[in-house]
Amino acid sequence: MRLTYIDYIKAFAISLVIILHCYYFPFESLFFKSMYSICVPLFFMVNGYLMLRKEHSIGDMLKKNIKLLLVLFLWAFIVTALEMTLRGEWAYRWGDTLFGNAMRISMNYCGHLWFLRTLFFLNILNPILYYFIHYNKKGMYYLIVILFLCTTRFFDIIIGKFYNPLYGWDWYPVLYYVLGYALLDGHLHTEKLKAWHVGLTIVVLLLAQWGYNWVFLEGPLAELNISHKWIPTNEIVWYGYWSPIIVLATAGVCLLFQKIEWKENAFWSYVGRNSLPIYLMQSSVISLLNHTTVYKEIIGFCYPLRVILPIATLLVCMALTWLLQTNKYTKYFITI
Repeated sequence: MRLTYIDYIKAFAISLVIILHCYYFPFESLFFKSMYSICVPLFFMVNGYLMLRKEHSIGDMLKKNIKLLLVLFLWAFIVTALEMTLRGEWAYRWGDTLFGNAMRISMNYCGHLWFLRTLFFLNILNPILYYFIHYNKKGMYYLIVILFLCTTRFFDIIIGKFYNPLYGWDWYPVLYYVLGYALLDGHLHTEKLKAWHVGLTIVVLLLAQWGYNWVFLEGPLAELNISHKWIPTNEIVWYGYWSPIIVLATAGVCLLFQKIEWKENAFWSYVGRNSLPIYLMQSSVISLLNHTTVYKEIIGFCYPLRVILPIATLLVCMALTWLLQTNKYTKYFITI
């Protein structure tokens, strides 16, 4: 039995991802950038809930990871080839793609595929995490606290990059993964919380994240931030993934979606159920749309009409997903 709210969380998350990647979308202010930081963590939390509910053998996870690698390398090739063609770089960058600079070029064009690489890592850890949290309930809570302290920029909330002896592990996806399971499977006992309590808390947290970002990026400490390189001025969303405020806000969004009694909507259910292929294709579709003459003429006529880019991207990705699902061979490369 599919859970409607899970599909809706994924639909909401992939919509935010698309808006984020439409860089010239009107919502490009620091305020909205601060909101986008919950988009990818939502996927990690949902994956943790779905994967840690039942036991998966090492053999199952090995098969899953082999397929994941096939999907990853196929889409890395497709996206890189498409981007080089659109930019007119195919002829003299092709050799680089095959040899010496493959990693550098791939990251320039396929940065969004880091999500699949992280899933590969989480799949390896999955049997260990499952055994630990199912046979040591108290240990699960301790693990969440330890991961929270070790993987978030906990003390940065007070002052820039204040030295945190616990910080330095890039294991923050594991925190979202385990927290997603603990929260959505009912282990954190949130039954007494009302939906409006959770919603209000999310608003306060996101405003706090924006206020913190503003102080260091545009406010009174902006010059000190630039000179001391405390917070990357052009990577606020990436920075947000490590923020303890964003961790709490992401957990709040998941909980809010769980508490709301949703009515089935065919459109958004389809988006949520197919969030992976949409995620794989959205970067390429955005590039294609940006290079089309029709789109250039539309925004040339009226710049605010850039708002159609994320909408068109979502619709095109949905159409391509439907098309690829009609054939068992192409369907294989949009699922893991």
